[in-house]
Amino acid sequence: MAKKEPFTSTAESTFIIPPIVVPADARIDEDGIGFDLEVGCNKVSFRWWRSREIWHFDGNQSDALLELGLLRPEWMPGFPGNNISAQTVLFGEDVPRVIRGNMRGGRKGISWLRIVRKSCKGVMVQYAPPLEHRPQLNSLVDEVRARLQSEAKSPPAVACNNPQSPSEPSLSTARFSERLKTALEFRGFDTLESQVAHIVATTGRSPQTARRWLAGWEPVRFPRWLLGLCDSLKVRPGWVLVGEGPDPMEMALIESVRAMTEWEKGQFFRFGIRLLNKDSKAIRLGEMFDRGQISRQQLFSMM
Repeated sequence: MAKKEPFTSTAESTFIIPPIVVPADARIDEDGIGFDLEVGCNKVSFRWWRSREIWHFDGNQSDALLELGLLRPEWMPGFPGNNISAQTVLFGEDVPRVIRGNMRGGRKGISWLRIVRKSCKGVMVQYAPPLEHRPQLNSLVDEVRARLQSEAKSPPAVACNNPQSPSEPSLSTARFSERLKTALEFRGFDTLESQVAHIVATTGRSPQTARRWLAGWEPVRFPRWLLGLCDSLKVRPGWVLVGEGPDPMEMALIESVRAMTEWEKGQFFRFGIRLLNKDSKAIRLGEMFDRGQISRQQLFSMM
């Protein structure tokens, strides 16, 4: 059985971490709250995770967290008597206590702080605040969750660019979810399960978010983590979000042309011009290529 780590009381027995104030321009989604703070020349990224009820601080310079009053110098990994790479601080009724090293399966308690050294000056911090600090943070996230659930059940109507036309909207005027489904299906994700799994794998979002996207919910602004999904589907983010730019089929054609040699590009454009002129030979060769009777190289060599 592993030996438990000894505890050491910190020098500042009255020190209390101040409540973290969420700025008005914070990013709030169904999973939590995120924002950045500029401290001098340094930036600290904050993230509140609703499910775990912990803060995550990430700073390239630990001095910024010290200046904000979120850390104490004697808690830092590498401080004489402390662990070299990671340090845990417990907050109780008496004093903050530093654990020399890892918890080794021990319970952290209600409020605790975990410091992990990333570099000489950079640290990553996880902080479970006191219980009384949590309801206000959770309520901000819960309001967003309720709104998203309501929008998923009743997706807003999207006006067509041509209200006189009763036909189905084109890809450029379709909703975000319809364009997303089109891109997924074009890349072979034909079932809802495979589409949800691919979205989760490439964006890191929850399956519930993926299903809402596919059900008709549209992001109010461009999420940075959507870039990975667009890159995997080989479509431009502007087309997925607002319908601007080439659709998946056009992108596939662009990719194919880019991969061609100079000779192949010349033959390809020659083939296209003959098709526009309704050349019978070009039409016949195109039909043979579609049926798989000839390869692209054979088609180009016959032009």
